[in-house]
Amino acid sequence: KAIMRGSISDPALSLVAYCALRPRIIGDQSQEELHIMANMLSGSPLVGFCSFGEQGVADDGAMRHNNGVISVLVLGSDLSPIASVALENEKLQEKLEHQKSALLHTNRELQEAHDELEFRVKERTSELSAANEQLRHDEEKLQHSESELRRITREQSTILDTASVGITMIQNRILFWANRAMSHIFGYPQEELKNMELKLLYASTGEFERLGVEAYPILAQGLEYKTELHMRRKDGSMIWIRLSGKAIINHDLAERSVWIFEDINQQKTVQELLLKEQVRLKRSETKFSHIFQTSPDVIAITEKSTGRFIEVNNAFERIIGYIREEAVGHTSIELGTWGSNNHRLQMLEQLRGQKRLMNYPTSFRRKNGEVFPAL
Repeated sequence: KAIMRGSISDPALSLVAYCALRPRIIGDQSQEELHIMANMLSGSPLVGFCSFGEQGVADDGAMRHNNGVISVLVLGSDLSPIASVALENEKLQEKLEHQKSALLHTNRELQEAHDELEFRVKERTSELSAANEQLRHDEEKLQHSESELRRITREQSTILDTASVGITMIQNRILFWANRAMSHIFGYPQEELKNMELKLLYASTGEFERLGVEAYPILAQGLEYKTELHMRRKDGSMIWIRLSGKAIINHDLAERSVWIFEDINQQKTVQELLLKEQVRLKRSETKFSHIFQTSPDVIAITEKSTGRFIEVNNAFERIIGYIREEAVGHTSIELGTWGSNNHRLQMLEQLRGQKRLMNYPTSFRRKNGEVFPAL
């Protein structure tokens, strides 16, 4: 029964609790029972105990304490199906617990990763938002700068096109760009000026080469070069030009330079006329001074209103007696050069209605007080 109830196919150990009253009850039959049990369990150890009454499971399945009974517990070498299921269940339970623990750990890691990811997403979103805002601001600044650049370009273009002086950009002594005034000054259409060799505007090849040797070392120092020279128009006529230039990038003459051509032809013509007039006036003044000083007659230049002497000749010094330094700056009243004050007033009255007096009789007084008649 013990073997059957345990579903044991290979007993490993049997424990038998034999009631000490049983031999008294069944006599020698008790020895036979022991031999039967020993034979049935011959393949495994049999351990017996004597007791007085045993707690065991009756045939009806109830637990009872009985006297004169035999209680047998058989342990199999293999687990019973129920024990195997129980053991497997225990292993599964352990595995399930382990998986549950791993799952909880994984869930915690996932939650931490989720929280970290969410934090990084928020942080990155904030960074991207700030970057987008900065980008939008930079785009607005760029648009404003482009708009301002277009405005400045339009203004500069208007200024350059309306300037009265010729403005050019030159590279390797070739006209890269020229404003409208250059076309007006030299008589070339603007499309012909573009990429024109600069030497075509010079009076001669020698003048072109001379200016290059003279100007470009100055430009290389970052300084402005200025000069005035004759240059040639398209029709071959020569004009005076005030020329000034400056390199855009110092020490790099291969880069472009800006040059200004100012038409000073009319100014030079006026200067030449003025110079001629000054020479003529100088000659006239020299001639007048010679006549003024060598005249045998007294000549004096005075202010009409005050009679103050401005200039006197040598005859004045000789006849009136006052040297030039004594007379100039003083009035005729102060020096008393008139015969009387009434004579001066009468002369002014006569002069009032006409530009000059000829052979007007009057009298003058010398430095020594002598009065003498004069015309």
